[in-house]
Amino acid sequence: RSGVFLPLLESWVSEGRKLPERDGLRFDRRAATISRSKQALSALLAVAGVSHGPRCRVGTIEEALLAASTCGYPTVLRSDTGYSGRGVWVANSADDLRAFWAWQSKEREGADFVEMRSVLDANEDVLLVEPWLPGDEWSIDCVVGPSGNHLIRVCEKVTAIVSGRPVTLGYRITDS
Repeated sequence: RSGVFLPLLESWVSEGRKLPERDGLRFDRRAATISRSKQALSALLAVAGVSHGPRCRVGTIEEALLAASTCGYPTVLRSDTGYSGRGVWVANSADDLRAFWAWQSKEREGADFVEMRSVLDANEDVLLVEPWLPGDEWSIDCVVGPSGNHLIRVCEKVTAIVSGRPVTLGYRITDS
């Protein structure tokens, strides 16, 4: 069939990536793959000359502490792939970061995290440290193509830090 495949849920993106390449069905697998990785997105933004927050890949608590000392506190410890705040911790100190490192290790072994990684087709288990950027958070869905840019949805995320984790309380959908 011809048309545009608009995945509005993470599981739909995964299914779209599995669809065979066909004439007429437009689904940008490269964009879908990049949208899944915070690190890949930052690299793409850098190549395009777009300002972005620095992210550092870490494999040990020592590497995480070193990265946090470079970017300062509060700092974010996160999985490279994820959604709904899973695998994301906001540390205000080195002691917080040490505690969150231990907690995220246990969380990554749990069924919820395994399911999320399955939905996202995440093959690697990568952790990142980045600076905490306070302020408004927005979610924008759009289609970009030869016929132009088409806005689907714009909404502001309403979040709070609860026990060191950013939790989305709801969304404010704007007029578009």
